[in-house]
Amino acid sequence: MDYINQVAPDARKITAEMYGKTLNGVLYSEGMDYLQSIVPDVLTTSLFSTQDIRNPHKALYKKLYDNGCFLLCAAGNSGYKSMVFLSEGDLWKTVGACRYDKDKPYRASYSSVGEELDFMSFDDLYSTWDNKRHTGTSYASPLLAGMIGLVQGFFFDMTGKKLTHEKLIEFIRDNSVDLGKFGRDDEYGNGLFVLPNPEDIDVSKYSDMITIEEVFSYLIKEGELLEPDYWKAKIEEENKIKWLFIKWANAVRMARCREKKPISNTDINYTLDKLVELGWLLEPNYWKDKIKKEDKIKWLFFKWLNAIERVK
Repeated sequence: MDYINQVAPDARKITAEMYGKTLNGVLYSEGMDYLQSIVPDVLTTSLFSTQDIRNPHKALYKKLYDNGCFLLCAAGNSGYKSMVFLSEGDLWKTVGACRYDKDKPYRASYSSVGEELDFMSFDDLYSTWDNKRHTGTSYASPLLAGMIGLVQGFFFDMTGKKLTHEKLIEFIRDNSVDLGKFGRDDEYGNGLFVLPNPEDIDVSKYSDMITIEEVFSYLIKEGELLEPDYWKAKIEEENKIKWLFIKWANAVRMARCREKKPISNTDINYTLDKLVELGWLLEPNYWKDKIKKEDKIKWLFFKWLNAIERVK
């Protein structure tokens, strides 16, 4: 968790126990149930136990994957002997460990190799909790997970939606350094992923802009939005309103595991100030002027802040 936090300090991070018990033929895991309810952007695990635990959980992992969660697992620390069992198949992307010496990255000798290896990331980095270095693919995979969180956050900010699994894999491959034999190989997979300069990213290659129809469809499904035709007309008049709906929908997505609560605050100045404080809102004065001309707009901000507060 410390390694993820060093890369993506502003991300919402969760530790969940994924083991469980089979009750009347049905697997129950409190941690897994929670993960299913929130569907994180990325999940990373070591899970070096025997294959016995894989089969009852496979359907649950597949459900997470199908709902948009990118699954990463550590490759294991057995060197040339074996890869961790989760690496089998296409559901999980497997991460090996790299070291850095003399201005060059290289595979850690204990990092497992094989045809299932997908990507490399660094371990042997200082943690903040004890200021010591920690080694093993169990540290390399979380580092990559944090980077993926940044990528998804970037594309959401730029387009209003996250990358699909296919486009995310394409993005990682396009920005990976080939360390071994040319192309993919069993010791380095597709190479070492390096975050590019955001200004150098061709956003249109990986994603197109979310449509307001997609946003409205989601908010209506969640029971959040009334009068969609009215707001479509408003967006045609003022395109900036579209981004209020996109950010509101994102807050609802993160908060959907929480009970809805009635809007208690109707102080628009407090609401705008709070959104600015939380880092969600730009140009508050612009929106204050808009609200003076169109009173209904203030309810978008009330509902937006309400959804953010339900994330906590």
